[in-house]
Amino acid sequence: MIETQSWMNEFTAKLLSQFGERLIFAGLQGSYLREEATEESDIDVMIVLDQLALADLAAYKTIVAKMPEGEKACGFICGKEELLAWPKHELFQLAKETKNWHGDLAQLLPPVTREDICDSVRISAANLYHEACHRYLYDKEDDRVENLQNAYKTSSFLLKLVHYLRTYEYITTRKDLLPTLLGTEQEILLSFMNWDNEVAVRRENPDLWYQRLISFAGDLLREMQDASPEIRITVQAQ
Repeated sequence: MIETQSWMNEFTAKLLSQFGERLIFAGLQGSYLREEATEESDIDVMIVLDQLALADLAAYKTIVAKMPEGEKACGFICGKEELLAWPKHELFQLAKETKNWHGDLAQLLPPVTREDICDSVRISAANLYHEACHRYLYDKEDDRVENLQNAYKTSSFLLKLVHYLRTYEYITTRKDLLPTLLGTEQEILLSFMNWDNEVAVRRENPDLWYQRLISFAGDLLREMQDASPEIRITVQAQ
C-alpha cells in the first residue's frame, strides 16, 4: 500500500511540472482518504485543469504510469468550465468526499441547494431499485447475488447523503456511519462492509439481499417525495 502523503505530494509536484498554472486543483478521494484502503484499493484522485484536451489526457497518463503503483491510480479529471457546468446533484458529495491537495475545490463549484442533494438521493435510489429488479429477473442464477456488490457499495455512499439530509451532519467513514443507522439501512451498510466474509450466507438465502435493496431504495424514493423545500447549502471540501 502507498503512503498517502508522500504519494500525493510527488504526484502533485509532477502535475505542476507538466501543467504549471494550468493545474487548478488536485485532490484525494476514495478509500485512501477515508483510511479504509486495502492492498487492492484504487488511488482515487481528482484533477481540474484550466481546460482539458486529449493531449492533456495523454500527458496525464504518462505521469501516472511513472508513479509508484501508478496502475492503481484512477479518479476524476476535467476542465474548469466543465466542472462549473456539472450536474449539481453530484457536486455536494463530490466535495465532501475530496480532500484539497492543490487549490480549493469549494471555490470552483457553483452553489448547491438541499433540493440538489435530494435529487442525488432520488436518482441513486431509482437506479438501485431498477438494477435490483433487473438483476433478479435476468442475471444468471449462479452469480446474480454477487453482481449486487457494486449496488451495495453505491448504497453506502447514498446512506451518507440520507444521513446528512436528516441531520445536517456528513459522516465520511462507514464505521462511523454504521451506529447512526437502524433497521434495513444498517443491514445494507453492514452487508457491504462484511461482503467478503458473507459469501456462504448469501448463497443460503440470496433473495434476502435483493429484498433489502429493493425495500431500501423504495423507502428512499417515497421519503424524498416529502423532502424539505429548497435551502441553499454551502459546499466545502475537506
